[in-house]
Amino acid sequence: ERRPLVFYEPRRCDAPYPDASNRCIEGFEHSTLVASTNQTFVAQHARGIGRDPPIARREVAGLDWRSILEAHGASAVGVLVVDAEAMDCDLVASFPFDVAVPDVIVFEQGHCAHAQPDERAALDDYLTDVLGYARAPGFVGHVEHDACYVLRSTPSSLPDSVTLDPVYGIPQPFAFDAARGPDPRRALAAYCREHGVGAFDCATAHRLVQELVAERRAQRLGGDPGGGRVCDAYSRAERRAAFLAQFPEEALAEVGSVPGRKAVRPAFYDEAAFAWPYSGGREEESVGRLLDDVVAAKRSGGLFVDIGANRGDFAAALLKRATARWRGLLYEPDPAEVERLEARFAGDDDIVVRAVAAGAAAGVAPMVFPDRSRNQPHPHASFAAGLFRWKHGEATFSRNVSVVRVEDDLKSRGVGIVDVLKVDAEGADRDVLDGAESLLAANRIRVVLFEYGHGWLAGQSDTSAANLETTVKWLDGLGYDVYLVGDVLLPLHGDCWFAELETWAWSNVVAVSRSAAPALAETLAGRAAREVASVGGRECSLALSLNGAAVELRAPRAGGEHAWRAAVASVVAAHNLRTGGDCHDTDCVADSLLDALLATCGAQGA
Repeated sequence: ERRPLVFYEPRRCDAPYPDASNRCIEGFEHSTLVASTNQTFVAQHARGIGRDPPIARREVAGLDWRSILEAHGASAVGVLVVDAEAMDCDLVASFPFDVAVPDVIVFEQGHCAHAQPDERAALDDYLTDVLGYARAPGFVGHVEHDACYVLRSTPSSLPDSVTLDPVYGIPQPFAFDAARGPDPRRALAAYCREHGVGAFDCATAHRLVQELVAERRAQRLGGDPGGGRVCDAYSRAERRAAFLAQFPEEALAEVGSVPGRKAVRPAFYDEAAFAWPYSGGREEESVGRLLDDVVAAKRSGGLFVDIGANRGDFAAALLKRATARWRGLLYEPDPAEVERLEARFAGDDDIVVRAVAAGAAAGVAPMVFPDRSRNQPHPHASFAAGLFRWKHGEATFSRNVSVVRVEDDLKSRGVGIVDVLKVDAEGADRDVLDGAESLLAANRIRVVLFEYGHGWLAGQSDTSAANLETTVKWLDGLGYDVYLVGDVLLPLHGDCWFAELETWAWSNVVAVSRSAAPALAETLAGRAAREVASVGGRECSLALSLNGAAVELRAPRAGGEHAWRAAVASVVAAHNLRTGGDCHDTDCVADSLLDALLATCGAQGA
């Protein structure tokens, strides 16, 4: 389907198009002159060459997404790249996801993130909550201007069959039947498109479906559908507040339309890596506290396996705390580091050094090494070639290394149970875990400590699983509690995941088996609860202006729905609130205040 579009561009004197105006731009670098269907953006972009730049207006032929896909018979898209000069967010939001769901979406977000923050936030909700994408900030281009989304390998957990009440007055309810319907993400996207439901409302509809699923499963199975691991909006708000509270104020930015709602600026992860609470300069202390708990829970000693041992600092830290015998298997593919390891642990018969790499499959693979003759500050080897070219420029070289699967190599050595598996594989950590899958599935590894970061997108053999959310849900399903290890031990398992956790910033993550290490699991759960409550604050508040008076709505963070509704009801009654915004009755006003309180409390740090 062709349809005319109005196209604007700075009028250059050498332009081949006829124009009634005699004014034109001459002798100016053409690369700075952008053309777009967005007149305001074109005018702002050209204003640097004069106060009132001449803008040409013309009609051009345009195609919509659906017509393009149908013309080429496309039902699948690998990578969708959009650079449409301030129209990127609109174009991505209008893509027919009911026809094809791209594996990767890359677009320029700078204009809509600043000029249309509400629309940008709604698009993010739509891509992550409805369509199942994970954000990858900083993976391409400039983190503040370019956005990248990677499709998660696991589909959204919609039910086998569900009917949702009509969304926002739409006459026809959303219905999905797995036996007859398509991919649930496509079904919901098609419903929203068919009935004119916007991206933000469609994301809201998705969350309502998820809540309905949990209720129906509870009715069918009896009791708590999450087996005691359900996270309501109140617990999620508490954890989100604890997460944000660890950042300095300059790291946070206002987002969306809710007053006071904040998120971590994407650029902060690159600008201040060593101020990041879950790695960098604070790593030694936080991992040290974790090792104290691990050793205290296993006073009889045990076996640890260190993948990516580097110079042996982790092994030394664990052994320093041990009061009983601990044996260690250290895996390191870098010959220079192997030599240092052997010298450091010489004479210790309980430490064995293996000069190999670990991964998802055994064999031989090329690994990138920094050229130490050029005084590289980060002397780690990696399978993530792109990551290390970014760190070291051209000061790298490649050599083949032997790769083993952890579970196969341990079996050949007669090892059936591992007390601690530590992985620091410079981007290939998920591959290492995949190579130990049968041991993890049998909970024969009691504790796993691994590193997560943007190197995962360059260092994994299967990038579809290369995100934290997928990995957490996988480990949780195998019987592990999972935490971010930092100033606060932040729980990731259960139903309390929120999108900001997918930072792609280098972070330490620990998983502890609920069945194989119950005492340690209980210890970490208790410590996490105390630390989250401590850093997040005991109360949250929402500043209101009611009938000309300044009012503060306060609620206990850990009070749950009953306490929060009681706090809202008290304010509604005290100020006789019956209408406001789109509300025309007291119940609607109370629900609106509760929603605002939840959103704000999930954003406040203390």
